[in-house]
Amino acid sequence: GLLESLFRRDTRCGLMPPLQDTGDLYKQLLANQLEERTLRIKLYVDKNEVVSREELAKFIWGTARKIYEVISPKQDNQRKQAWMDAQGMLKSLVDWTSFTPATFHEPCVLSVTESKVVEVLEAYKTYVLTGEVKTKWPPPKLLGETDEILVVDKPCMYTCTYGTEVPKRGLKHLGEKASASMLLNGDNSAIQLHEYLALKYNYECAVGTREFWKNEPEVVECTCGKCGYCACTQSGCCNRLDKETSGVMIAAKSCLGFIDIRGQFSSAHSLEEGGTEKYYLCLCHGDVQLPTEPDERNPHWKHTLKDGRGRVEVALYNDKTAHKSHPVDDRLWVNHTPPETGGSDQQVKEVQYALTFYQPVAWFDLAGETYTMVYLQIITGRTHQIRFHMQQVGHPLVGDSQYGAPFSDRKWCPRVFLHSYQTKFREPFTARWFEATSPVPQDLGEVIVKNLGAPKSSAPGLTFKSRRLHEELSSFLIQYDPSKPLLYSHDAPANVEEVMRKVEYKRQIEAARKGGGKGAVLALQQSAMGKGMEP
Repeated sequence: GLLESLFRRDTRCGLMPPLQDTGDLYKQLLANQLEERTLRIKLYVDKNEVVSREELAKFIWGTARKIYEVISPKQDNQRKQAWMDAQGMLKSLVDWTSFTPATFHEPCVLSVTESKVVEVLEAYKTYVLTGEVKTKWPPPKLLGETDEILVVDKPCMYTCTYGTEVPKRGLKHLGEKASASMLLNGDNSAIQLHEYLALKYNYECAVGTREFWKNEPEVVECTCGKCGYCACTQSGCCNRLDKETSGVMIAAKSCLGFIDIRGQFSSAHSLEEGGTEKYYLCLCHGDVQLPTEPDERNPHWKHTLKDGRGRVEVALYNDKTAHKSHPVDDRLWVNHTPPETGGSDQQVKEVQYALTFYQPVAWFDLAGETYTMVYLQIITGRTHQIRFHMQQVGHPLVGDSQYGAPFSDRKWCPRVFLHSYQTKFREPFTARWFEATSPVPQDLGEVIVKNLGAPKSSAPGLTFKSRRLHEELSSFLIQYDPSKPLLYSHDAPANVEEVMRKVEYKRQIEAARKGGGKGAVLALQQSAMGKGMEP
């Protein structure tokens, strides 16, 4: 059979001589060998055919032998470590205590199925090529960190349910036995991001969150989302993304750093005002073009052009029961119960100002319908803000049936096509400004390539990083360079001294409040007013 002939090739000659190469050439040779071996056994799996125990054992042993030959662990310490890694990755197939590459010994091969062999070999190949251990669910990639902040790339399906109640946990029942690897290999794909960070890392807010869990609280003492207590209920996570939205997430390592970063997120989202800047990419229905005439339907609904970008200024109310945002015109609620006919005054108070800027990037055709890739900046950070605003101007996001997209989108786009591409912010307690970028993930690139193909046109001068190379999309997507950082510092704003004065003022106010001195707080506020600063 196929595996028998392969075994004969493995045993009819002695061990291959060690490969003489430089750098990591052997890793690519190893990956190629694993690819070939996996494809051979996968033929049987795909046909639901069964291989005899002896034949499968010979195949597994032959694969381990090939790996040994390619790595050649006696050459140097790096290859010795690579061989130890291989033994760890293949321990579910081979009993290494009785393995020898010179002679086939059947008891050294464990009893496994053909599909298990494919699973293990594919996971090992992924590790060889990327250095990452393959898990059932993808872990958040680390975009970068400093002494004060940790920035990760949130995958689709991770959730951010914290800030309003006791944060949910997937492994609460395991207590202190829970681990990050258990989350990544569990049955539930909806992993709580704060739980993963708390189990994975040991910075102050992560440790504080684990301590918070030990008390098993039924309610949280505070839901302000801006204090040290809140920091230690959510692993220092400073922002939220919807479940199906991927991209940049920032966590403060210390409680004081959390207060600083949260202050930036709650500001006007402008570096010049001491806040963050948040940029997104989305795919929308329709031919998105910049407005040529102002569209101002009421004081709370405006769609205009400003500095070469579309400007959407539509106030909203978030219906927490329906988990959906609605537009508002004074006391006239659109698609929602007006206060005069049953709504409450509390609903009126929850009206939120919201502002988004956008630029169309590329246009596609599918079955006579046009789709547009759009680059956005949100000035405020409201629930579903981008989804709501794009729906309001007639261009719902692909996959977003909650805001007007057809359910049929899900046949070719399995999630809402929205990605948090870039966030700019200031590191706590310093005058260093940072920029974190999350390249467009592979799944979103493939959605476009497989279903829409190359764009019919692209806006000049707008290019973005992507995780994978998509040649059809090279007019606006360029594969990022892994040798370059995704978190890096950049020039401070022109009014950096003013911003830092505000930062120091906020730090002093927080210290005074912690000390319980209302008089000290009042004195600081009066001093700030005397200097022309808002208290």
